[in-house]
Amino acid sequence: MPKNKSSKNVKNVKSVKSVKSVKNDDKNQIPINSTVKPSLKLLKWPTISFKSNLQLKTLLENQIVIIPSFLTSQECTNLINFIDQNIPLEKISITSFKKKSDEAFRDNDRFSIEDIKFAEYLYNDTGLSSLISQQQHSQQSWTSSLLKNNDNDKVSGLNSNIRIYKYNTGQRFEQHYDDSVKDFLGRKSDWTLLIYLNGGENDYEMPLLGGETVFYKSKKHEIIVKPERGMALLHKHGHDCLLHEAKEVKKGFKYVLRSDLMFS
Repeated sequence: MPKNKSSKNVKNVKSVKSVKSVKNDDKNQIPINSTVKPSLKLLKWPTISFKSNLQLKTLLENQIVIIPSFLTSQECTNLINFIDQNIPLEKISITSFKKKSDEAFRDNDRFSIEDIKFAEYLYNDTGLSSLISQQQHSQQSWTSSLLKNNDNDKVSGLNSNIRIYKYNTGQRFEQHYDDSVKDFLGRKSDWTLLIYLNGGENDYEMPLLGGETVFYKSKKHEIIVKPERGMALLHKHGHDCLLHEAKEVKKGFKYVLRSDLMFS
């Protein structure tokens, strides 16, 4: 897999090995060789309950895992209402993206905020920290990669750079790789965390058609993750990131919370 340096957009996967890296164009990501101080502005996020029965499910060893029911249906509803009422989502300028050949096209609405307290809350008070700690005794092959990175560092929390995405009907995020980032504490990220706030067969409150996250392991091997209300997705990024994309939303909306597992 090539390193994550800039290249032209990728529209069709003919050979994953021949495709150069495409930036994920998250303008609020912190480059691996720089630091950013946290914002003093804090939001009063809705309450999320601690869950002692969270389970990891492997979709691709050492690369992709999901956590079903990471959030309850009501917690997702509360977060969606909170986003709609309090978050000034930024709309993407399609024109500007056409001018940037080293960035993957995306047109979803988004917002980013540095929120240390919420990142700590999301990691420690939801059951995520306990779940990851439990994996120290697991024999599954992806465990060592999830708990330690290539520098033998261990998971130390979540990136305080919290990103909120809203995909309207017709919006998408084309094929790209997620970069590793470094936070103001000097911690490095190695896994992307996506939390889907709506979607799935049982989501009658805010049904969603399309919007799948698709990973390309090889020319003929696609791994399709359908958004499901309350489900969390963890996937490797940086040098080990798989080419992936967020498919177009065919009907409805898609709400996503994004952070990263940080290592130190």
